[in-house]
Amino acid sequence: MTQYFDSQAFVRRMEAAGMARSIAEKLADALGSVVLDGLVTKRDLNEGFGRSDNRLRETELNLRKDMKDLELRLTLRVGGMIAGSTALTVAILGALVAFK
Repeated sequence: MTQYFDSQAFVRRMEAAGMARSIAEKLADALGSVVLDGLVTKRDLNEGFGRSDNRLRETELNLRKDMKDLELRLTLRVGGMIAGSTALTVAILGALVAFK
């Protein structure tokens, strides 16, 4: 739905209310500028969405990198825990065999 400021209809309404036409026209021009300046255009929306898309892509790439880093750290920790528990098990078994 397209919305706009109908300055001619505004002037007619102000004249009907008793305002001088010249004043109503000047007021309509001033109000029209304020109303139209505040509207967001399709171009504005597309540019905003484009910036949002770029930020989302950057965030996605950063998250993927962080997840890969986390995966590597977790793999190293789990590997270290497995190696440590294996070494401890071998040491305990070696001590048990030595006591027999």
